[in-house]
Amino acid sequence: MFKGSESPFDEDAPYQAGAWADEVVQGDNVRTIGDVFRNKRAQFYYALADRLYLTYRAVVHGEYADPDDMLSFDKEAIGEKMLEKLFAELTQIQRKFNNNGKLELMTKVEMKQKLGIPSPNLADALMMCMHCPESAAQPDYSSYSIPCGVG
Repeated sequence: MFKGSESPFDEDAPYQAGAWADEVVQGDNVRTIGDVFRNKRAQFYYALADRLYLTYRAVVHGEYADPDDMLSFDKEAIGEKMLEKLFAELTQIQRKFNNNGKLELMTKVEMKQKLGIPSPNLADALMMCMHCPESAAQPDYSSYSIPCGVG
């Protein structure tokens, strides 16, 4: 189960923003994911933003981007109104820095109280798709017998 308030995923790994993918991150220049983000919610919204930015650069400016790192939306399958709602939600989420200089996003309560906007449920669902942890359980197929079909 995804919990956006938890510490960032793989927080000791070096952080490399998609917008600066060509920048060399080494030595004193290395910042970890835990140094940059307060929680998983901020981490994966930024991962989503990086993918959208790479897609924009590829489509609008003709720059190469690995298709696995891009996002596209099927307007016919999703529906224009639903896409408009999703894009509105994605653009209304405000970022902030905490006292430690880490990036975080306004909470849903803050968004409702300060901005008068509802919870970005569609945007949250899309953001959670950015988190693809490897399964801890490894299946054991050693006891399976697969017939070869030769009689």
